[in-house]
Amino acid sequence: MKSTGTLVAAVLALILAPIIMIAVLLEDTSPSSDFSQGSLATGTVPPEFEAWVIEAGSMCAEVSPPLIAAQIEQESGWNPAAVSHAVTRL
Repeated sequence: MKSTGTLVAAVLALILAPIIMIAVLLEDTSPSSDFSQGSLATGTVPPEFEAWVIEAGSMCAEVSPPLIAAQIEQESGWNPAAVSHAVTRL
């Protein structure tokens, strides 16, 4: 009887393991998940820039508003006075 229980457990593990792995891989838990493809998450863009980000992100199917918002967040932190260190030597 013990071997039958072990066999059933092994079969269930073989069936459930790939399903669990797929579910874990598809779950988006990254900190930048607010900037995934689709619409902007509430509060991710300062209100004064939101219309501009949506407009710019609507011009090309490959570049979405969340992608543009993520780029601005990374490059300048929404600081309009930010200057790139790459061009300060000109």
